[in-house]
Amino acid sequence: MLAIASCQEKVEVDFGPMPEPSFTMEKVDANTVRLTNTSKGGFLYNWDFGNTEFRTSDDASETFTVFYDFKDDYEIKLTASAKAGAVTTSQTVSIDETIPEICEDEVRRMLSGGCDGPGQKIWVWRNEVSGHIGVGGDEVDPPYPDWWANDPNMEDDLVYDDEFVFTIRGEYIHDNKGDSKCNWYAANENLVGDPRTPTFTGGLGQYQDPILPFDTSAPTKYTIEHKEGERFPTVTFSADNFIGLYNATSTYYIVELTETTMMVRHRYTEVWDGQESGGWRYLQFKVKE
Repeated sequence: MLAIASCQEKVEVDFGPMPEPSFTMEKVDANTVRLTNTSKGGFLYNWDFGNTEFRTSDDASETFTVFYDFKDDYEIKLTASAKAGAVTTSQTVSIDETIPEICEDEVRRMLSGGCDGPGQKIWVWRNEVSGHIGVGGDEVDPPYPDWWANDPNMEDDLVYDDEFVFTIRGEYIHDNKGDSKCNWYAANENLVGDPRTPTFTGGLGQYQDPILPFDTSAPTKYTIEHKEGERFPTVTFSADNFIGLYNATSTYYIVELTETTMMVRHRYTEVWDGQESGGWRYLQFKVKE
């Protein structure tokens, strides 16, 4: 038997030097910081401003400003990426004041506990009342789910273990324990296929609202708006996040809000066999005891 052995020379690939991230920082006023990227050797730059806001850029010399709402110390991180790898640098900025509008907004105060409170409120389903999930129109005043309302405690326990945290700093933490109840139409359209053909493999029939695995852990901020001409204020979540029931929307009208209870609604539109049904989806919550 003849054996022929060969050896291959090891080839080393030179990816070049590691990037050198750096930036300058200048206070513009009590709540605004001007940042300038002074990095070398990178092709992509990822910013983390320490307030759940982020920025990605390929500009190694850009200058921009960042606004901070709350008095605190924030760690600003810049990660520079190159073929050889990624390197992170950071600096800390001290913000001197909390803007007055934050503490004066009554909706934010009731959602989060206010500037003089514990810093956050934890909301859960108000499952003991009828209509904590429901559908209604604009025919009644005050509005409520007059077309259809679920019964108290009729949902699965996997629905009722969800928690929705609003902080005074504008952060929203959606702890769904790994799964969320989903509107059948939105789930078909956005998660598993075409809502107009619910008989396909994996499709969901009309009103078969499933509980599906859902990752809601992305850093999320909420924004409150009091729009001129609108009947109710709105709350909007970043990162495509939602509250309560997944329905492919991140903006909700706050119909009722007290220190301990809340009812929100959003537009409810489904198409079934060519027929469109419209109205409002209503969701009700309470402060966790």
